[in-house]
Amino acid sequence: TDKTTAIILEKLKSQPNKVETIFSKVFQGIATSKDSVYFIMNCENDGTYISGYSKEIDGNVKIEVGLVEPLLKGEQVHRYDKLNTLNYVIVPYTNEDGRIELMSEEYIERNFPYGYSYLKQTESILRNRERGRLLNDDFWFRYIYPKNLNLFPKKKLIAPEISLGSNFTYDPDGKFYHNTKVYSYLKNDNSSSPYESWLIILNSCILWYYLMNTGYVLRGGYFTFKTNYLNPFPLPNPGPKTDEIAVSLVQYLTCIKTVDNTMFDFFNEVADSIAFELYFKEEIKSANKEILKHLEDLKPIDNNMTEEEKLAVIQSEFERLYHPSHPVRNAIETLDSIEEVRIIKEALK
Repeated sequence: TDKTTAIILEKLKSQPNKVETIFSKVFQGIATSKDSVYFIMNCENDGTYISGYSKEIDGNVKIEVGLVEPLLKGEQVHRYDKLNTLNYVIVPYTNEDGRIELMSEEYIERNFPYGYSYLKQTESILRNRERGRLLNDDFWFRYIYPKNLNLFPKKKLIAPEISLGSNFTYDPDGKFYHNTKVYSYLKNDNSSSPYESWLIILNSCILWYYLMNTGYVLRGGYFTFKTNYLNPFPLPNPGPKTDEIAVSLVQYLTCIKTVDNTMFDFFNEVADSIAFELYFKEEIKSANKEILKHLEDLKPIDNNMTEEEKLAVIQSEFERLYHPSHPVRNAIETLDSIEEVRIIKEALK
């Protein structure tokens, strides 16, 4: 009923933070005003050049790697994805420690002859962008709206603008640029919790429930993840122990996403249960369904391990936690005996 929804939303609102206080910047992707020129698709990258398809000339082009950045489109971003792309975007700007400067035409011609010859081939199209705005412009190859170019190379969460369920993932190396159908989320420097903790919360069914009751629904149950819908979403204080668990859990989820559905689904449930515990601490404690205290010994994995070693750790932890007598499995399977959890889960079916 509307009354129970109102009660749950009130409970959520008692949290100390909001998306807009934890994330200092939520920004949309690159607006080139002519994606068909700047976006090069399905590329091969040999370390010196990329070769791929340009829609504008309906053919393949070869461009120096120094003139392009990896590009994500909305349909390439899903929850806990290990990000990857074969698409690139031409970025005619230099970035010196966050200071963005437009390259000169001479600089491009001298340093990136292949890229320059492709841009020259499309010069009249680029000059005619937005009804000829650049017809008499010496920098005809520039973006008309060069926003946020200093922010893409930072660690960030990434999510598509339109999505069925939350589809946040993490770009830990600040490697990816993206189109306008994708948003990036940069957290405040003074937020002590790592991105992984916020990732678990934003991918939880609690955010989805919140959006269902406050956001803008499109046909077929899709939602628009626009800044003004997300900004007021209440966020808890995860705390240092949860932070540690979240870091390992996100590593598990991104590692097994494409490898093992059963393990992925289980650890995804673990992540959701953590989010419930952060929002409904008292209710879960009095029902004796806490799981965070049973996850403090979760084994971490690190990047010095081979994929096989990582999978072996995850597999053994899965077998331990999924054992019928383990309190984590028990709590997950009976969590909806708590009214708030049940209401949220049923609303999402």
